[in-house]
Amino acid sequence: MSKTVQMISIIEIDIINPRTRNAAAFQEIVESIDLLGLKKPITVRRKDNSSSHLQYDLVCGQGRIEAFLQLKQKTIPAFVLDADEESCLVMSLVENIARRRFDHDTFLKEVKRLKSAGDSQSTISRKLGISTSFTSQIFSLINSPSEDLIQAVERKKIPISVAMELAAVPDEKALSALQKAYESGELRGQKFTIAKKIIEKRISKSKRGPRHKRPLTKDSLIRAFEQEANKQKKIIYKSESVQKNLIMTYSALKTLITDEHFITLLRAENLDTIPRYLKEKLTIRE
Repeated sequence: MSKTVQMISIIEIDIINPRTRNAAAFQEIVESIDLLGLKKPITVRRKDNSSSHLQYDLVCGQGRIEAFLQLKQKTIPAFVLDADEESCLVMSLVENIARRRFDHDTFLKEVKRLKSAGDSQSTISRKLGISTSFTSQIFSLINSPSEDLIQAVERKKIPISVAMELAAVPDEKALSALQKAYESGELRGQKFTIAKKIIEKRISKSKRGPRHKRPLTKDSLIRAFEQEANKQKKIIYKSESVQKNLIMTYSALKTLITDEHFITLLRAENLDTIPRYLKEKLTIRE
C-alpha cells in the first residue's frame, strides 16, 4: 500500500462519514494546532477516476481538517493512500477506536498510575502506544512543582498540549502568571506563544543581571505582551514605509535612466556606469 505525505487542498477532500464532536474537545484541537502545529498528517484515499473537484476520500482526520479551516488554512499535510475503499474503511475504524481510548483526564491519570506503579517511560510508552518523547513531556508535567497545572488539565481548563508547554517554564511565578492568562482567555494561540517567549527573555536577562523588582503577574504579563505587540507593529510600519520609499525610488530611477538629457549629464560627470544587477532590474538597454 503506497503511503506518501503531501500538501493537498482541503476543498478537494470528501468527508464521507462526517461526525459531530464535543465543542470543548474540538477547541483543544484548534488551540493545539495553532500553538504547536500539526503533529500528525491526516490520511486520505485517492478517489478512483473522480470526475468532480473532490479528488480524495477522508480516511481519518476530520477534526484536524475542521481545525485547519477554523484557522483559515486552505491546504493540509496528508498521507495519500493508493488503496481500495474497504481497506481504508478498516483503517478509519481502528484509528477512531484507538483515539477514543483516553480523554485527556483519563490519559493523564493512567500515566500517573503507571508511573506510581514503577513503570519506566519506555514501558508506559509501549503500554499506551505513544512515543517516548511524548511520554517524557507528560512526565515533566507530572513532576511540575505547580499542582494547579495538573488540576487544570484534570478539570479540562487547559489542554494537555498547553500544560506541557507551561511545565517547561522554569520560574513558578512566571508559570502561574501565564497559566492564569491562558485560563482567562486573554492569551491564547499565537498570543500565548509570544507571551512565553517574553517570559523566556525575562528569565534569561535575570540570569545575567539583577532580577526585576516587580513580580510577574497575569496583568503585568498581558501588559508586556501588548508592549511587544506594539513594538512589532512599529517595526512592520517602518518596513512598509521603507518598501514604499524604495518603490518610489525605483520608479523615479527607471524614468530618469531613459531620459537622454539625464544620461548626457551623467556622462559629463563620469557617472554613467551602473551595477549590472540594477541595470538588469531596470531593463536598461545598452
